[in-house]
Amino acid sequence: MQSQLFSTYAPIINSLTAGDVRDDDALRQRLQIAASGDFQVCYTPFDHVNQCAKVVLVGLTPGMTQLRNGVLALKQQLQLGADATAALAATKRAGAFSGTIRPNLVALLDAINLNRRLGLRTCAELFEQRVDLVHTTSVLRHAVFYRGENYSGNPRLVRQPFLRQQVIELF
Repeated sequence: MQSQLFSTYAPIINSLTAGDVRDDDALRQRLQIAASGDFQVCYTPFDHVNQCAKVVLVGLTPGMTQLRNGVLALKQQLQLGADATAALAATKRAGAFSGTIRPNLVALLDAINLNRRLGLRTCAELFEQRVDLVHTTSVLRHAVFYRGENYSGNPRLVRQPFLRQQVIELF
């Protein structure tokens, strides 16, 4: 399913230069959905929903690494001529929980034996050959930045009307 945000931001993402993607400020500026005070929300192309998933992994919010990886993956998919559905699925596989967080998450999931419950050697397979088993998402659906840095939950989400509204509208 293609969202209105995807329709709005896909052409912007497709037009980004390598320099834009490497420049945190430029990337946040080009992909900004909303801002309030010290908070900024940027479109993150993780629109794909795996309706057949056996497991749902929920984070707080994508950060700059996930935003950048998602943008690069979507840009590549668009340039290859993929349709929106295929492009968004590939983008989510590449970007969700990407970077240093992914091996840490896999280790945690393996430690609680989720891999065994799913019949996997390791939960790393959820991000590789067994993406059919997992849906990834975040409470704050798009990348949120606080004073230009990744939002980490402080100040507390429940005390921020702007962030609560993001949860109500998008989660």
